[in-house]
Amino acid sequence: MISRGAGTAVCLDLVLTINIMATTATETSAEYQPLVAGGNAPPMVNVEAEAKESYGAVESVLVPAATSGDTASSSTKRGHTCCGCCCDVRRAVIVVDIVRMALQVYGIVSLVLLGVMMKKMTAEAESDEEIAMYKSMSQAVPVTTLIVLACVQILAQVAGLVGAVQYNVSWVGVAVVALGAEIVVGLFHFNIVGIIGAVFYLYPHVMLIKEIREGIMTKETYATERFSCCCV
Repeated sequence: MISRGAGTAVCLDLVLTINIMATTATETSAEYQPLVAGGNAPPMVNVEAEAKESYGAVESVLVPAATSGDTASSSTKRGHTCCGCCCDVRRAVIVVDIVRMALQVYGIVSLVLLGVMMKKMTAEAESDEEIAMYKSMSQAVPVTTLIVLACVQILAQVAGLVGAVQYNVSWVGVAVVALGAEIVVGLFHFNIVGIIGAVFYLYPHVMLIKEIREGIMTKETYATERFSCCCV
């Protein structure tokens, strides 16, 4: 049997324990009470947002690293340099075709003046021998035929110039065909100087076609491929 005094002590201890537990529960609930209810709740941490933010930061570091590597590998000139030290082949084609057009125009003007002079000399000839001589000279130099051929060459050079500017293989090919025909004509007439000149002009056109087809010389890559020993 438990004495009355012992029972009273047990009851007091039980009541005290209940009061302590109640006080602790109240403090805990007050600590985590929502802000709308007037409590001082600590700021909540958005774990998902922080994870996305961290992932984005990592991604922003990795992508530029790969891009910078690609840029470094593509910053080296891969194309051919005309004559080994002059300029890139696109610039060479543009310069060569402009020079050839200027020479052809000069040739046309010279032929026209020659034809006018021959007609004037024939008209002013006093003897039949002089007239026959001037006529034979006119036949030996077919002015009209040469002017027509020069005009065809100019059109071919315009095509080559446009093809170089537009990175167009077909247009550059027109100039190549015209130069090839000039080489064939030179072979038939044993015109060594003309053949050498045509081959020299043909060389950058062939190299440009090769680089355009291989994707080396394009509008996007020309900033890397451009080169000149004497100008920008």
